[in-house]
This record gives sequence, C-alpha cells and structure tokens, in this order.
Amino acid sequence: RRSESRFRQAFQDAATGVAIASTDGRFLECNQAYCEMLGYSAEELTQLDFHQLTHPDDKEQNQQEISDILLGILDSRILEKRYIHKTGETVWARLSITLQRDDSGNPLHLIAITENITNTKLAEAQRSEAERSLMQLLRNLPGVAYRSLSDEQWTMLYVSEAFERLTGYNAEDVIGNQRIEFASLIHPDDREKMYVETIKAIEQNQPFQVEYRIIHKDSGIRWFWEQGSGVRDKDGNIVAIEGYMTDITLQKEADANIRESEQRFQLLSKATNDAIWDWDLLTNELWWSDSFATLFGIDTQSKKPSIKGWEKRIHPDERNRVLNNLKRAIETQQQSWSENYKFQRQDGDYADVIDRGYVIYNNANEAIRMVGGITDITDRLEIEEKLRQSQRLEAVGQLTGGVAHDFNNLLTVIVGNAEIITESLASDSKLRGLSEMIQEAADRGAELIRSLLAFSRKQALDPKHIDANQLLNNFQGLLSRSIGEAIQLELALEPDLWLAQVDPGQLENALLNLAINARDAMPSGGRLLIETLNVSLSEDYGSQHDVTPGDYVIIGVSDTGVGIAPENLDKVFEPFYTTKSKDKGTGLGLAMVYGFARQSYGHINVYSEVGQGTTIRLYLPRSPEEVATAENASVLHIQPQIGNESILVVEDDELVRNYVISQLEFMGYKVISASNGSEAMEIIQSDADIDLLFTDVVMPGGMSGRELSDKAQRIRPQLKVLFTSGYTENSIVHHGRLDPGVMLLSKPYSRDELTTKIRKSLQNES
Repeated sequence: RRSESRFRQAFQDAATGVAIASTDGRFLECNQAYCEMLGYSAEELTQLDFHQLTHPDDKEQNQQEISDILLGILDSRILEKRYIHKTGETVWARLSITLQRDDSGNPLHLIAITENITNTKLAEAQRSEAERSLMQLLRNLPGVAYRSLSDEQWTMLYVSEAFERLTGYNAEDVIGNQRIEFASLIHPDDREKMYVETIKAIEQNQPFQVEYRIIHKDSGIRWFWEQGSGVRDKDGNIVAIEGYMTDITLQKEADANIRESEQRFQLLSKATNDAIWDWDLLTNELWWSDSFATLFGIDTQSKKPSIKGWEKRIHPDERNRVLNNLKRAIETQQQSWSENYKFQRQDGDYADVIDRGYVIYNNANEAIRMVGGITDITDRLEIEEKLRQSQRLEAVGQLTGGVAHDFNNLLTVIVGNAEIITESLASDSKLRGLSEMIQEAADRGAELIRSLLAFSRKQALDPKHIDANQLLNNFQGLLSRSIGEAIQLELALEPDLWLAQVDPGQLENALLNLAINARDAMPSGGRLLIETLNVSLSEDYGSQHDVTPGDYVIIGVSDTGVGIAPENLDKVFEPFYTTKSKDKGTGLGLAMVYGFARQSYGHINVYSEVGQGTTIRLYLPRSPEEVATAENASVLHIQPQIGNESILVVEDDELVRNYVISQLEFMGYKVISASNGSEAMEIIQSDADIDLLFTDVVMPGGMSGRELSDKAQRIRPQLKVLFTSGYTENSIVHHGRLDPGVMLLSKPYSRDELTTKIRKSLQNES
C-alpha cells in the first residue's frame, strides 16, 4: 500500500506528461503535467479519448500506430503527433507508448509518456522558413552567393543556384574542385591582381570589392563584380571566404558606350570648333564644355558657369536684343533659336559669335531644357571682309584694265604733242604756259593710270636681283629733296643684307610714295627713318597674314608724324581713301605700294599710334642663294637719241601711230608703218629693210603684238623687238612679270622716253 502511494505521488509529480488509456483510447488516468499540456483537468480528460484530442491530420497515422501495438506487431512506439488544446491551439508532443498486458498476455491498457515539443517544432518551422526564404532569396538574386577557402584555387565549399547561369558550369563542377577550379575561370590577366587585392583586404580584416573577367563556358569573356569578407575561427584564423558575385558585363558595356559617347561628343565639339552648352530651364543650371576655355579662355572647371555670367559677357549694345529674342523663342514654343552677337573673352576682348540653341519640351509642351553651341566666327567675318575688299579692289582693277589701253593711247598723243608745241614756242610766249599746263595735266593723268595699274597688280614688272642698301644709298639724295629740309632722313642698313628679287624702278616709286606720305604726316618737321633687315617668316605668320613663308628682305619706313587712328588702319591701302585735304593727294599712294608689294610676291605691314608716328614695312622676296651679284640698274636714263635705222611701227590707233612716226622721223629714223598684224606680216615677208619691230601689244584683227613678234622672228631671226602698251594683259606678262628677254615701253611716253628706249632696243641692251 505504501509502495502504491509512492508510485502515485511520483506519477503526479512527474515533469513529463503521463497518461494511461484503455485499449479503445479512453483516458483512465492523467498526471498534472499531461493535464497542463492540454488545458484539461483530469476529470475532464476521463470523459474523453485520445482520438478526440488528436489533430485531424494526425488521427489516421496515430490510429495505425496504436493498432500495430495492440496487434503485437510492436511492443512500444515513439511517435510525434499534434493534439488540440482546450483553447483550440495545436500542441506538438513526442509520445513513448507502451502496451501493458496481464499475466495471460492480454492487453490491459496503454501508457503514454508525453513531452511537449511545441516550442521545438515552432523553432524548427521558423528555421525551415528562414532556410526556405534564404534559398528563395538566393535563387532570386541576380548573382551568386558563395563560401570558399582562401587558397589560390578559390576552392568553393558552396555556391548558389545562379552559378550555372552566370558561368555555364554546375555547382557540383566547382564545389571541392571536383571538375574545375574556380580560379581557372578567372581571366589570366586578372587572376593574380584579383587574388592579391582580395587577400590583402582579408588580412587587414576589411571587406573587399573587386572587378575581374571570367571565361564563361559558352559565352566567352564576362565581367564580374565581387564583394566578400573573411570568416575567422575563435582564434582569429581565416577559415573561409564568404561573399557575393554578379555579372556586370552589361554595365561595363554601357559604361564603355557612355565613355565612347562622351569621347565622340568631345571630338565632335572639337571638330566643329564649337563651345557646347546645356541649360536646365527648370533649375536654371548651365553647363559649358571645355571648348569655352580653348576658344574664349574661360575656365569652366574652377568656376561654375551661370546664365547671369553668360548675359554679362554679351556686348552691352546687343544684350537686350539677344535676351529678348531668346525669351520670345521659348515663350512662343519655337524649336530652335539662333543669334549673332559679340561675346566677351576672358581677356576682355570681344569675339564675333553665332549662338544656336535647340529647345526641348515635355509632354505638357513646357520648355524644360536647351542645348546648343557657340561658334567663334571672328576669323570668318574678317576673311569675308577681306574678300569683299578684295572683290572691290578687283572691280577697280578690272575697270582700270578696261580703260587703261585706250586712255594711255590718248595720253601718248597729248603728252607727245604738248611736248612738241612747248619746244616750238618761244620762252616768253603766252601760249607756252598753256602748252605746259596741258603737258602737266597729261603727266598727272598718266601717273594716275600707272598708280591704278600698280594698285590692281596689273603693271608689268621687270624684277632684278638688287641690293636694297645700294639702291637706298643711290636714292637718298632724291628722297631728301622730296621730303624737304625740315625732316631729317636717316638710314639704318643691315650690313649683311640679302639680295631681293624686285623691280628696282617700281621699288623706287614705292619708296618715293612712302616718303611723301611720311612728309605730309609731319607738317612741322620730324624724323624719317628707313631701315633694312633680313627676316624669315614662319608657317604660322604666313597663314595669318596671307604671305608665303620663307626669307624676305624688309625695307621699313618710319616717321614721327601724327599717326593713323585705329579705325582707319584697315582702310589705308584702299584706293582713293585718304585723310588728307583734296589738294594733298589722290589716295592712291599707299594703294600703289600695296599692289606693288603683293604683285612682287611680297608683303606689307603698317604699324601706327596716334601722336607717335607710323611704320610701314615692305617684305621683298629674297633672291635665290645662288645669285651672288646685284643688278641695281633701275630708272632708265632719259636722253634724246637720234639714229638712221629702219623701224617698222605697228599701231592700231591712228593718232598714236602718226605721233610715233613723226617723232622717229624727226630723230632721223626711217619709218615703215602698219595698222595691224596682217599688214605688218606682209611688210616683214617683203624685201624691206627692218632693223626694229616696234609694235603695240593689244591690237584688233586676231593677232596680238606677241604673236606678230614670234612670227616675224621666225622669218627674221636677228630682228630686234620693242613692245609698247597701255595695258599688257597676259601676252608678254605672266604672273605680273615681263617674260624673259622682253623689252617694253609703257604708254604714255614722251619723245625722249620713246627715242631712248628705241636706241636701247637697237643696241640690244637689257
């Protein structure tokens, strides 16, 4: 009895739930722990059976387990099942069920020792859910989670399912290096660098990030980005690496495309020579390309550009117009905008620019952005202005050439006959003054035509290899008389001056014009300096000033006169432009010098400051180095010459022809005349004695003077030829220079000039 009492006490006090049930499942007795587990009292449980408390999903399995025990298949059974708590909640339990039999072996009752494992099951469920969620997350990640050893083979201990998609290899292929080492997938050029960077970060107990290429099983080279960290044991030793890797090939390609687009944009910006801008109309932020520094000297890096800053750089005279037109373009929803204006450079000067913009609108048709570019057109406008000036000058030249021939024919007759009349009158005759006035007016007309031809680069030049120092020394006396005693003339000559290839007579005319201009700029006297020096012009200088690079001899003429105002500097070489009074000049002096310099393949520059004076420099082409001797013969020494030779005069203008015949016969020459080339050829083919052919260059009838000369010398090889013309065109002059061996007497001319040149031609002097 005492033993039974102790058993019952132990039964009730047991921490584990214990229940005794009949073979049909009715509860016979339950201890306190069992009651607390299910929420019922012992009395309530005796009214129930375990089938009623078993979770519906477990009843069938539970009944099968009990049947096996009752049938003797099993003596006992350990199982897990779910009960329904009195509150309706599910209670998980682990049961150890044993069948008790009587002495005859018949089943008496079932004893179930029950452990509440609800918390354990909940923890397992949570862990399973966490594992499921983790696996689902890993499956959904674009990259691969991994765990590996920290060896050079990158021996993988675990890789997520995405590994096959990213590399083309199964996880089993790489785990434990079963079929392939992960390190062998890394591009050989990246392998060592990637390993060194990773291990360095891990040893410093820092996470790492690396980019490298892998060799995909099927798709060639792919770019990977990887982030990870080292795993250490309790002693701090590195036992593994855990991390994440993903394919960034598309991002790399996109980055490369962006870089290529940026490079293309920069190259396009440079190629178009435009300064590109981008204006956010919503934030009013402005971006300028680096070309603003190249074109305008504006540093866009240290100081952020702004709309206000741009507005301030627009010339004040144009600012309102530009801003109003820009505002109107945006408000009226125009697609594009364009303006020409002056834009201030960093150094304060203004550039002529054309600014073009494109307006971008949103879906609500609101202007949100503008992009565009500024083109510096300063040089273009200057070139266009020079072209317009050149066209104006060319028009003057064409006009000059058109009238020069006929006008010079008239002047030849006027000059010659005025000369004859003057010589035939007594010195005290009242008519002599009138004839001298006629002669002076004709001379001035001839000089005007010569100046126009020189300016328009249509005069016939006969260049020689000259020593400019020698020419200036010989010419110094005439220059001194021309400028007067109030002006001091100084020469500063380069000792080792190169020879220059230029027409000496025309050079003297040019220097005389420059000296007279300088004299007029110094009405109260002053100093005139003429200097010479050698110079070599570079490619850059040549491209900027439209002159061929190379060696030149400079003759500079400097005065201490009133100077030239900056706004007039660009006009000084234009024909008929002058700041002098009407009685002081025609405005052709500098134009003639300019035309002479350009026709001589040279260059001319003018430097001047108001109140300080002016320097004009002639750049004359250097003679070839093999030319060692100067040919400084320049102005023809005029002296009447008589003779008795036979001269064939060919001139289409009757007045000129009669004048020439009378003058030559007066000087003793025998003269045969013809009015055109055909008549002249008949005479040449006859037996007539002819010592000299004196022919006009430009004649009607289809045969020029040059063609007549060529035909005549084929018939009479020893025949001397002298050409005359008021305008040579291209028959005996090419590129502005007389053909070799050609002698020319330019119209108009006096009797003395005529007979002197005739004599020189007959003597075959050159």
